[in-house]
Amino acid sequence: MCIAALNSAELNNSDSFRAFSLPKPLPAVRVEVAQPASWSELISALRSLGFAVSVGYNEKVTEPFVRVTDGSSPPGDDKVAFVVIAKARSVQALTAAIEAGASGYFVVPIDFLSLSATICSAAVQARDLSTMTERTAKLHESLTADQTVSTVVGILMERYRFQRAEAYERLRRYSRTERRKVVEVATEIVSATEELGKTMRAIESVAREP
Repeated sequence: MCIAALNSAELNNSDSFRAFSLPKPLPAVRVEVAQPASWSELISALRSLGFAVSVGYNEKVTEPFVRVTDGSSPPGDDKVAFVVIAKARSVQALTAAIEAGASGYFVVPIDFLSLSATICSAAVQARDLSTMTERTAKLHESLTADQTVSTVVGILMERYRFQRAEAYERLRRYSRTERRKVVEVATEIVSATEELGKTMRAIESVAREP
């Protein structure tokens, strides 16, 4: 995310800021800029509000940005939300921020109350996206496991003329005897079957040579 600087005296003397309480725990933020020194007041202001702030040098950015995370993802992770801050109004910069998926776009001078609220909201978005990604990965893993077990059940049915229920039960009993998960044994069988198939096809190919 990018954040614009706020005059530190204004921040410290503002009654509205003294009365303003951000929801806890506050997300961690990382300010990435090409010239960190020029944004020292912004960094100080964020820290004075209770944000844990780290600073990174990024010569590629034309506008500074602040990455926000709830702590479950590293600052460089794609799932981390970000806010863009500019020192001057620019339609091009705003368009670029929107296209990049920024959670907010601010121009100096900054309304720090709005910026703080946006940072907290972005952290929630990052957390939700991370949770969604994890759920999707687990669902994919589960579907893959089911397909693998189903494949092995089919192999047993074809080779030993078992009914589906009997084939699965045999696989389950063997896995329990070996003290291993059904999907682990099934994966091993599929891999072995594929290797055997490759070998048999290679032998068949050699046999056909004149």
